[in-house]
Amino acid sequence: MQTVNDQQQKDGVELIQQIANLHGQLVESHDFAQALQGIRLLQGQTPGAFSSEALEEFENDYRLMADFMLKGFKDPQRNALYGRLVRGMSSLLRNMEVEVERKYDPFFSPLVRLTASTKLDPTGIEQKLVKHVQDVAMLSLDEEQVRQQRSKELYEAHFNFMRNLFNAIVVSSQWNADMAHDMARLLSSPTIDAMDALTLVSAITMATLNVPDPQKAIALTEVFSLADDEAIRQRALVGWVFAVGNDGFALFPEVGERVADLLAKPEVRKEVLQLQKQVVFCQNAARDQETLRNDIMPNIMKNQNFEVSRFGIKEKEEDPMMDILHPDDDRKMEELEASFQKISDMQKRGADIYFGGFSHMKRFSFFYTLCNWFMPFYTEHPQLQHLTQGLLQSNFIKQLMLHGPFCDSDKYSFTLGVSSVFSSLPESLRNMMEQGELQSGMPEGDGPQGKAYIRRKYLQDLYRFAMLNDGRKRFANPFDENHVFLSAPIFTHAMADEARNMQLFLLKQKKFALLSALLQAYYDAQNADDLRMEGCVALHFKQYAKAEKACRQLLRMQPHDEQAIRSLAQACFHQAHFEEAAKHYRAMLALHPDNRNCALYLSVSLLNCGKADEARQMLFKLHYEHPDDLNVKRALAWAELWMKNTQQAYSIYTTLLASDKRVATDSVNAAYCCWFEGRIDEAVRLMAGGMAAYKSAPRQTLTVREQLAADKALLDRYEVDEADRKIMADLVERHREQ
Repeated sequence: MQTVNDQQQKDGVELIQQIANLHGQLVESHDFAQALQGIRLLQGQTPGAFSSEALEEFENDYRLMADFMLKGFKDPQRNALYGRLVRGMSSLLRNMEVEVERKYDPFFSPLVRLTASTKLDPTGIEQKLVKHVQDVAMLSLDEEQVRQQRSKELYEAHFNFMRNLFNAIVVSSQWNADMAHDMARLLSSPTIDAMDALTLVSAITMATLNVPDPQKAIALTEVFSLADDEAIRQRALVGWVFAVGNDGFALFPEVGERVADLLAKPEVRKEVLQLQKQVVFCQNAARDQETLRNDIMPNIMKNQNFEVSRFGIKEKEEDPMMDILHPDDDRKMEELEASFQKISDMQKRGADIYFGGFSHMKRFSFFYTLCNWFMPFYTEHPQLQHLTQGLLQSNFIKQLMLHGPFCDSDKYSFTLGVSSVFSSLPESLRNMMEQGELQSGMPEGDGPQGKAYIRRKYLQDLYRFAMLNDGRKRFANPFDENHVFLSAPIFTHAMADEARNMQLFLLKQKKFALLSALLQAYYDAQNADDLRMEGCVALHFKQYAKAEKACRQLLRMQPHDEQAIRSLAQACFHQAHFEEAAKHYRAMLALHPDNRNCALYLSVSLLNCGKADEARQMLFKLHYEHPDDLNVKRALAWAELWMKNTQQAYSIYTTLLASDKRVATDSVNAAYCCWFEGRIDEAVRLMAGGMAAYKSAPRQTLTVREQLAADKALLDRYEVDEADRKIMADLVERHREQ
């Protein structure tokens, strides 16, 4: 059997990248001759890497067209024919990419060998799938012993066929329109098993994430429109959205037209918006796992009645003294219920709460088979038949299959994992599982028939593959944290309202990079919501001039917009435009007299405007009302320092430095107090400490000279001359080197 060596794999990767670059140039330039020249160059460098029959046919057609033009003939169809050649060249390049993968990629080449005899003939496939349904139905006529053996043989043969068909689709060349239509009709047909349709929809999806194919994407849109089974529709929805979000198929207007027809329906736009939000919840899986591991699971574990020992899992023995010493069992139960409720609430919000636990259970040999990552859970699966039948046939597993809170991939992991310890479980626990008395206790928010529920479980299957499978890098990752599919041009013509809804969602999730990308994709300078969001995003990224511009434009449209006034005040403050910042903070404080932050920023702005007396009075009032607010203390200390009350200022900074929430500026400003009082040695020590604190917070890193330059107004107020500033900078640097 031929294998792919390391050098061939490396050559294959480089060649695929060169082909992809050629395709990108073709999409951008629509230059057929340039692409043709590039392919011929690749052929000369890597002879035998891919076939050239189709290329020669395209080249001949182009030569005829060029010769016809050279002779001076006008052809009204020339532009259309040229466009057809460009699209044909696009498909040819994509096929070359697949061909190189099949030859040189150690992930795909074994799939090719397995599928050598599998033909992608929709009619033949339909016959096999329909016959399987009929054969399974006929099993009920057989005697029990015969039925069991016959069932095992049927499911094994069918699984082998489905595995090879799945692989064949994943590594298939570009489809034509007839193939796409026939496959869509087949997968939407009620005459085949829904589980088969679900599996094959995933195969088409993975094929488009491997090498984009306009007709496969169209096939998925047709399945979405034609299928009656909601689970099939939702898989198809995820498939075509991921396909067109990964590649807009600019050379194939039929894809855009098909997507536009779907997005013209409000209910479809709503589902696409929900899908985008669910993708973000998947991206949050690692963060949610931290919450579970640190905040919830410790409380659950300490209240469980089982313990894990080197001899297995066993029930804890009742200790009669516990009833005397700790009679508060009700409190423990309440804590346990509260912890489970937190998990349930996370799940209802869309969190992928099981990823962390099951991510360590994808190394079973079961998951070496590609299609198993996407196959709906069923106990007849041939690669489960070696498991303990007491578990596999238990009511617990049956309930798990029907109503379990896990995605299909995790159901397989759970079954495989529990089977390995089933015999060592306490007898009472085994009996509960076999009788179906053990429940998950995790209610689902949408119900097993809800669209969002179905879609979420499937997304979790895809997410596990994208994060954990060894071959994941061969496929585009729709869960990339730097990618939001709604920003793809194919969506922007129809989903502006939904995109703005999504922007608010991303703001709540603090996903500012995604928010910025989505905002730019739909940005309208005449839209108040866009201007408001631009100001917010620009403030987050410290683009204060940009934030100021957006807020000013919004206020010209809506003079009393509070968010715009607040953001403009912040933008002016951070650009040291303190006069205007004070004006806007004063306006906000008039609307919200109890807003502590507005009062604090107003007082600091007034300080920097030279209105120290007014600022000081405001700060005294704030300090009286909020004596534990460290930011109020800092502002008051700065006011005292500005008013040349260095002893009062130093007293406050000493308190701040004793806090575990001290910041670098506390040490720097305390150093100024000492410096201005002539305590130079202490000033140097404190200033060096402040500079060291900056170094531990890279986003705030300053040199001592930059710090002194930033505080020029304060140093000027204390009449510190230039020589003293330079000497102080040198003393601090020498102290830090010691």
